[in-house]
Amino acid sequence: MKRSTKYLILAAILLLSIAGAAIAIYTTASGPWGYTDPVVYISTARSLDRGQGLVYYEADAAFRPITIEPPFYSIALSAIGLFGVNLVVAARWLNIAAFIASIFIAGWIFYRYSRVPALGIVASALMCAFPYMVWMFGSAYSEPLFVLMFLCGGWGLLAYLLNEKPGSLLLSALLVGMIPATRYAGIAMVLAGGGSVLLLASGKT
Repeated sequence: MKRSTKYLILAAILLLSIAGAAIAIYTTASGPWGYTDPVVYISTARSLDRGQGLVYYEADAAFRPITIEPPFYSIALSAIGLFGVNLVVAARWLNIAAFIASIFIAGWIFYRYSRVPALGIVASALMCAFPYMVWMFGSAYSEPLFVLMFLCGGWGLLAYLLNEKPGSLLLSALLVGMIPATRYAGIAMVLAGGGSVLLLASGKT
């Protein structure tokens, strides 16, 4: 494939990422949506910023440790909140940023590692236009961060399987290892990632 064609494909992926940004900003103009879980995430992040730990207020005004929901999303919001950002606004922009990055990385994986780089445009377009993705990334739930970490971890794993550089494996292991702390379903992804390394890596490194 000509270099100019590859540049056009990459430009299309970038444009789709920008379009995703516009969609996410528009759909969350009144704030991110959510039900009970986002209340727990944001309340826990506020408690962290106040030095009270991974706890949140219940309706009876008592502290409860966060147990049902994994804590990493609250930790990420808390880190943003340290700069004085309102935590609801932080949830909105964190998930918008996750949407933009997820659209790009989904396309980049196919662009970089597929024999048909143009599939990257298809992957990014589906991420950008699929109604459930737009709906999910407009929320204050942890799924957007979960999807982003899954894609980044998968990207690192693919890079390692191709070049077998320890840095790629370390990055992938760190990202995939953190996925269960974002959504418990990530436990299966940790097992799948470990199995992929055992089955597909050459064992030279």
